[in-house]
Amino acid sequence: TEFITNGENMPKISVTGAAEKEVLPDKAEMTLSVLTDGKEAKTVQEQNSEIMVKVMAALKEEKMNDNDIETTRFSLSPWEEWDPALQKSVNRGYKVQHTIQVTVSEIDAVGALLDLAVENGVNSVDNIAFMLSDAKEKEVKALLVHEASEQAKAKAENLADSLGISVGDG
Repeated sequence: TEFITNGENMPKISVTGAAEKEVLPDKAEMTLSVLTDGKEAKTVQEQNSEIMVKVMAALKEEKMNDNDIETTRFSLSPWEEWDPALQKSVNRGYKVQHTIQVTVSEIDAVGALLDLAVENGVNSVDNIAFMLSDAKEKEVKALLVHEASEQAKAKAENLADSLGISVGDG
């Protein structure tokens, strides 16, 4: 009697591989705001706009592209403060917040760009995040998958040698 098998009932041993690597970021995202306040909504909004135009122009002079600078928040709201003498909240006018996200592909330029933004009117630095660009992340992942695969293959070959069997493709 002859048996034909497609490999489904053959005993199998599985091995895994792992790889990790520390990688320096190649991209930063700065979240910067211009906050203004005053008595009249229109005046406060115009002041805020003038400052933000100046900030964006200064960043663009440093070869920042339009798509590297994105407005993420704009708000105009009443401005109220607690008056201890009156023991109540008093309307002081309006507040405007204009927030932009600046994507920097040259990590070494982050400090200088931040200084430039503050010099031109940014008065709130909300966040600076350092990360990998999509291209760098893809490159690193491919490298790690390759390294983990090589490690798994070496483990399988070592185990197979120890058991006196051969490594298959399944």
